[in-house]
Amino acid sequence: LQTAVKEWVQSYKVDRELALLDLISFFVQCCGCEGIVTAELYQTNQGNRVVHKMTERFDQETGLYYKKFLAYPWILTIMWPEKLQNDFYPIVGPGPFWKRFRVNFCEFTELLVQQTHSSVLCDGHLMDTVICMLSGLTSSAVYSLRHTSSLAAMKLLTALAGVSQGICTRRRGGQRLCELQKVARIKGRNKQYVELLDQRPQQPNGPLAIDNMISALFKRTFVPRYRDISSDIRVICVAELGCWIKLYPDLFLDNNYLKYIGWMLYDKDASVRMKCILALKALYEKRESAMKLSVFFQKFKKRILSMTQDRQPEITSECMQLLRLISEHYVGVFSSMEYIFLFQFVYAAYRPMATAAGELICRRLLLPPTHEGLAGQNSPAEVDRNMQNMKTLIDFYLQGEFHRHVPYLVDGLWDAAPALVRNWECMTSLLLEPRGGRQALTSQQERVLIEILVAAVRQAAEGHPPAGRELSKKVSATPPPGHAPSPVLT
Repeated sequence: LQTAVKEWVQSYKVDRELALLDLISFFVQCCGCEGIVTAELYQTNQGNRVVHKMTERFDQETGLYYKKFLAYPWILTIMWPEKLQNDFYPIVGPGPFWKRFRVNFCEFTELLVQQTHSSVLCDGHLMDTVICMLSGLTSSAVYSLRHTSSLAAMKLLTALAGVSQGICTRRRGGQRLCELQKVARIKGRNKQYVELLDQRPQQPNGPLAIDNMISALFKRTFVPRYRDISSDIRVICVAELGCWIKLYPDLFLDNNYLKYIGWMLYDKDASVRMKCILALKALYEKRESAMKLSVFFQKFKKRILSMTQDRQPEITSECMQLLRLISEHYVGVFSSMEYIFLFQFVYAAYRPMATAAGELICRRLLLPPTHEGLAGQNSPAEVDRNMQNMKTLIDFYLQGEFHRHVPYLVDGLWDAAPALVRNWECMTSLLLEPRGGRQALTSQQERVLIEILVAAVRQAAEGHPPAGRELSKKVSATPPPGHAPSPVLT
């Protein structure tokens, strides 16, 4: 691919019109269209004529079969299923060959930017032509044209975002160096070196030209396609938007761009909602970006909370992990009732969801390890902490609505708090505490602790979750049968 891109760049420097014609033909043929883009067609009406002609070409290829066998659709299904369903074109082809083709196609668009950003990328002709052509293809009524060109446009914007962020990083480094030079000049040090640095040619206005390309691509391809009728195209849009925010936070980590992720949280397709949650998780994992998302979260807080009851269990577990990250960055972001609502998902039938809720319980309810606990678990402070955490866990169970489900609670904390639910010494010490002792339990608390001990021993011996809790994607993410989940709190 690198060799192919280098050869194309050399041909562009020799004859840019011919090279651009080859590039446009390449994109069109990758869409699965066998139409030929001629020089006359390419130079007419800034590419709109190309899109119109390629659409006509698709109509000629598929329309003959429809008109001939319209009365016998079953014949089409048997003899020409790809004509009937219109679902076979290079980037969605089955098998390892076409999967590798899709990867190479995406890599080609990235290499095209990386190998031209220091030479012909900002010549005012290359990207203008490519953006015009791709924006025309993304608005085509032919799905294969629209899908393939949308993928190319999004990957192209990802590459531009990476290049622009690199320029911004180098520019900030240069500014820091200039500040150090000023300090050195004031102190009279390295005067000869400072004079040489002062004679350096000034860099152009950073990534302004590339930012203009990014803005044009975003407005002409992403904005129309993020609400496309096809969920595959919407998935591409939101996944790449998450990449843009991570790659180029100086531009994209802004509410003007974040709002699209918030809107797509309401998408009817589960894969789109999942991509939104994953994009937000990647942002909240870094404190620098999380601190800039407070306004966004307050606006979409109700929606994110409601997604803990999504129909897709994978989304619920990822959403719970997102909420745990959010609770770590913001103080007082959730009310006590909202925390209670989230904690009760430790009883969910879907195990990853229960484990994520268990991690939130560990973060918000249980005491963290002491400094002595890092050195040894038998220190007095660590023993007291474990006993206090066990009593907190017992009270949490007693105050909840999901009685007779101790095994679910133990399994939800099995991976999140192994030092607590597998601490046999702590449990037996609490049970043996005499009446009136400092850590003595009530009779009701003792009964619950015995149930916790039995459930933990059984799971340690059997090595599998309790009955009714599965890893299958088909199970419900709500608590066990017979207990309705709490309503979404506003």
